[in-house]
Amino acid sequence: YNTSGFVLPSPVVNYPGTEVPYTRAIEYKHYLHRPSPHSVVVKETTSDEGEPYYPIPNEKNKALYQTYKDLATELENNGKVMFVGRLANYKYFDMDKALENALQLFYQKNWYKFYMGEQLLKYKRHIDGKIQALQEANTH
Repeated sequence: YNTSGFVLPSPVVNYPGTEVPYTRAIEYKHYLHRPSPHSVVVKETTSDEGEPYYPIPNEKNKALYQTYKDLATELENNGKVMFVGRLANYKYFDMDKALENALQLFYQKNWYKFYMGEQLLKYKRHIDGKIQALQEANTH
């Protein structure tokens, strides 16, 4: 692109839906921190061959996800495993939301009881404050 500005609003933009034929766009110029009269945007496409890819939320994949979700729920109810994060929820999370998802599970299951002590409690208050700030920012 012949532009001194940026093409994308951030270095990486993810597109987990079907609205465009690619799953991610990357503009490396954001990382340079110096002016340039040009910019390059790389677009990643999905494939079911080779490296794993983002699932496209079409009806076939939604039905497949529900099959896996039912199995995951059964395994979780038996106390065998706990699923959390992007793949467990079959949706894209920004990293702050992925961490929030994991921490909520950590507290809901009372796993924090295994990590007692003033240092942990201080850290928990710190993290709770960050989560509250994120929640407040998302309501405005």
